[in-house]
Amino acid sequence: MTAETIYTNKSLTNAIYSGSGTFTGMTGSSSNVQSFTGSGTWTKPVGSYTFVRVECIGGGGGGSPASGGGGGAFVYGQFPYSSYPGPQTVTVAATGGAAGNPTGSPGTASVFGPGLADTFGLTGPAGAGAITSTGGGGGGMTTGGGPGTTGGAPGGGTGSGTTGGGGTIHGKIFGGGGGGGGPAPFSAAAAGGSSVYGGGGGAGVGPGTPQPGPSIFGGNGGYANAAGTAPGGGGGALAAGARGSVRVITF
Repeated sequence: MTAETIYTNKSLTNAIYSGSGTFTGMTGSSSNVQSFTGSGTWTKPVGSYTFVRVECIGGGGGGSPASGGGGGAFVYGQFPYSSYPGPQTVTVAATGGAAGNPTGSPGTASVFGPGLADTFGLTGPAGAGAITSTGGGGGGMTTGGGPGTTGGAPGGGTGSGTTGGGGTIHGKIFGGGGGGGGPAPFSAAAAGGSSVYGGGGGAGVGPGTPQPGPSIFGGNGGYANAAGTAPGGGGGALAAGARGSVRVITF
């Protein structure tokens, strides 16, 4: 876990943290960021804060011999600082789903505040592992990706026998990317599905170099025989998915 001080304008309550140490283009009041790449405990900072924003990305699924795993979903919640209890338990698996033959393993969900699920708790669902000829589904807003073609609900991209589907809720923003398909012996269509904040799907096997699913703010999927990129990228064929992450921004 790492913690850092950043700066933002507290009136912009839906600002997205860029991951580079700042909220791009914003200046103003001091804020606290605690980022978790493994399990730990969030300590509520003391100060004149207004909101607590929690962001979770689930782990990516592992690839099968021919297909890529699904990307983990990005889920966030924003809550009043004054009523938010601390400390809270954070669970982030050290690795994503393992590669397997004939089936890759699913990733593991990233969880913040497991005892607060009905109020302030949050879970980032994981991507599914690939099966022999179909990429794993991407994680959705509330459920992990299903085996084979099924994306998590709502918004997880579908795995495919060709190109994986992108995360679809809110214009591809929050669902994880679907896994790439494969084998695709006569085309390079075994590409992974894309996402904006969730993890991209892993690529399957095909001629040329099928492309893994890209993500702007999450991790990219992996090429065939290459692991997904953290956080949340699905593994390429015969490769592991990436771990997830949890980030808590108090401002």
